[in-house]
Amino acid sequence: MRKPAVAGQFYPNSRDKLYDFFNSIKFFQERQNSYGLIVPHAGYIFSGETAFKTFYSTEIHDLVIILCPNHRGVGKPIGVSFEDWETPLGVINTDKKIASFIVEHSDAEEDELSHKFEHSLEVQLPIIQFFKPNVKIVAISIGTLNINSTNTIVNVIENVCKENKCLPVASSDMSHFVPAKIAETLDSKVIEKLKILDSDGMLKTVIDNNISMCGVGPAYVVTKLAKKLGAKKGEVIEYTNSGKVTNDYSDVVAYLGMRFV
Repeated sequence: MRKPAVAGQFYPNSRDKLYDFFNSIKFFQERQNSYGLIVPHAGYIFSGETAFKTFYSTEIHDLVIILCPNHRGVGKPIGVSFEDWETPLGVINTDKKIASFIVEHSDAEEDELSHKFEHSLEVQLPIIQFFKPNVKIVAISIGTLNINSTNTIVNVIENVCKENKCLPVASSDMSHFVPAKIAETLDSKVIEKLKILDSDGMLKTVIDNNISMCGVGPAYVVTKLAKKLGAKKGEVIEYTNSGKVTNDYSDVVAYLGMRFV
């Protein structure tokens, strides 16, 4: 069992407090079937509403495949968790059959170390549980930008999603620790590529402009995957930054919620 690592730090550590937070969010967006999402992963005070709104905007299927970055750089380059995950809202079961299929047919490896303390996937789980209590997940950490290896993940998840109703999710924040205006300028270049499902162009934009988008690997996979599954465009649900909470716009982290439809 993968126990919570950041409950009480990044998000509330009780069912009641989580429900109070979720129910306080005033938002309406017509739900659509989506071929993938990009959601942020900071503390809920900064980006929880953006993540919540993005999940709200889509139909959440019985299987959610979540791809996250590896902030600590430990474990395998592409690590798949086989453990079930505990949150203050209960246990989310891992679909071990799907996890095994992904490991067998890609460059991913079974690995718990890359997930043990990683917050960027954990923070999504209570939101998913709120909307879909009996959901199953597959958790994949991407710590490499090896395109050949990453494309094996795209291909195997495409096969999974063609055989099962599933929602691919990329966990990523956008620009880090720059003035808000610079973040908006840089991130707009990335967002324009995401809107047209140009995964290779998005990656090139991040590299060429030295954009500190921590989940570029997961975003690359989900954008490319969404296009292969039939998405026509990426829609911005919300773009915001930490300055709107701290009132300090000189040094922000930026957050994007996007669905591919």
